[in-house]
Amino acid sequence: MTNHAKWAADIEETQGHKVNYPMIGDPTLEIAKLYGMLPAETGSTSEGRTAADNATVRTVFVVGPDKKIKLQLSYPMSTGRNFDEILRVLDSMQLTAKHKVSTPVNWKPGKM
Repeated sequence: MTNHAKWAADIEETQGHKVNYPMIGDPTLEIAKLYGMLPAETGSTSEGRTAADNATVRTVFVVGPDKKIKLQLSYPMSTGRNFDEILRVLDSMQLTAKHKVSTPVNWKPGKM
């Protein structure tokens, strides 16, 4: 079982929700280096790295249908990701892609 599969199983067990979104592994650190999350001299494998080594890689990317990054949210190792906020942003991005509107802070679908 891969690390991501173990992580997904842990989320389902501890949070009661199944992961239904793609998770991208980067065992050679190619993606992390490409997007400037880790310096080039970091090495060539994710194996054996510690939480402190990977702190800069705790980023959520939202990639649009045009294959461009639409959002980056970076979290410190000590802070869990806010899935409610991620879902709120996705809802807003989908709405504003279809209609010429903006959504305010704390906007929720169906609210003015």
